[in-house]
Amino acid sequence: MCNQLFTCYLLNGDIFINEIWEILPMNEIMEITEKMLWLYTGDCWYFLIFLVCAGYLFSKNKARSEIRFINHYMIGIGFIYICPVTAKIIMDYCIGKSVYWRMFWLLPMAMVVALAVTFIASEMDSKVHKNLFVLAILLLLIFSGNFMYSKDVFTKSVNAYKLPEDIFSVCDMIEDHAENNRITAVFPTEFLPYVRQYDANIYLPYGRRVETETSPSSDARKLFDVMNQTDKSAEELAQLAKQNGCQYIVVSKEDAVNNNLSDGDFKAVADSGNYIIYYDTAN
Repeated sequence: MCNQLFTCYLLNGDIFINEIWEILPMNEIMEITEKMLWLYTGDCWYFLIFLVCAGYLFSKNKARSEIRFINHYMIGIGFIYICPVTAKIIMDYCIGKSVYWRMFWLLPMAMVVALAVTFIASEMDSKVHKNLFVLAILLLLIFSGNFMYSKDVFTKSVNAYKLPEDIFSVCDMIEDHAENNRITAVFPTEFLPYVRQYDANIYLPYGRRVETETSPSSDARKLFDVMNQTDKSAEELAQLAKQNGCQYIVVSKEDAVNNNLSDGDFKAVADSGNYIIYYDTAN
């Protein structure tokens, strides 16, 4: 009887494990974890320095309690990062696939490098050798990375708000025209991260994470999809804007939808130079 129950338990366990492996997109998860590793490390040597120092601390695992704690912590973080089950949970419900590299923020890299260098230097007898070793490590750390402010992602701010100039003119024009306190407007995608930073009185039907936080069949998602079409239908855009409670539509001046959008209830009420603002006159 016991043998039968044990056999049944093993069979059910195998079935459960097989189901888990079928549900989890193993290849995709492993590809993402590998891609995020290289995305985080880039072409600098700092991560390699960290690995060397971590290896040294592992070799001294029995020396001190604080070293054991850090080693166990790093093993735990490494397991959580690599394990497909925990990786999928974190990707889907915590930080997302595209920024999974942020898991590396949990690694105490600076602490590990500092500890390893300190312990190695403490084992040297000559004070001169200690100073030269620490200086060499400092120079290695300085020249192992890249000067981040030379990258294309950084640009000099042109205003105190550190926001694109078009945000001010468009938002101010909408506020000047609006007759009630609550304003809902749909903007081009490039406006989404900035509008409510400047004017919290203007509400949006969706945010910059609309693609991951809304259902494809929702009205907000449909409006977002139409706004991002190069040959968008003016009638469909106006209809979806109304369904999402938008009194205003903001489109680029170069958008072809400007040729027909004024044919319906939405009429052009302001021109910022780069963008045209439409208002629902039937509102």
